[in-house]
Amino acid sequence: MDAVRYDAKRSATLLAAEHDVTASGGSSSISTAIDEYGMDNVIYLSNDISCRAGSQNSSQDGWGSWYAWNPGSARAEHGWIFIDEGY
Repeated sequence: MDAVRYDAKRSATLLAAEHDVTASGGSSSISTAIDEYGMDNVIYLSNDISCRAGSQNSSQDGWGSWYAWNPGSARAEHGWIFIDEGY
């Protein structure tokens, strides 16, 4: 893991867009998390990752991870519950 970034404005924009897209009857893990934990408790983190295997180096910038804040949950690690990841 080379970098983890949190941008509150980007996170809120992506959350709202995700929730709007699924409001018409679709579903997603992120939308479900928003419904379960509340919009203010779900965040998007952008990650940069490098993998050095053998003679090949590869990097992945902007890989996204979604987490929900719920410190009382048995599923939480340090208060955060992993929801999903990807672009």
